[in-house]
Amino acid sequence: MDSLKLENNIHIRRIARGEIASLLVFIKKMGFTERSQDSWVGENMDAVVALKDDVIIGAIPFSKRDWKR
Repeated sequence: MDSLKLENNIHIRRIARGEIASLLVFIKKMGFTERSQDSWVGENMDAVVALKDDVIIGAIPFSKRDWKR
């Protein structure tokens, strides 16, 4: 998966499917709107994450929507 590499070994990229459980733990620990695996799938969620040494240090979760113009 492509990522943007920043200083101090920080990478920014889209979350991988196998990392969703770790992301949900991160979201809960940080006090953000809590999600479950079911709500993540049911609400068609995705996220961009920042990782340092392969550990999530930041996240921007979002719900994918189809907007009709």
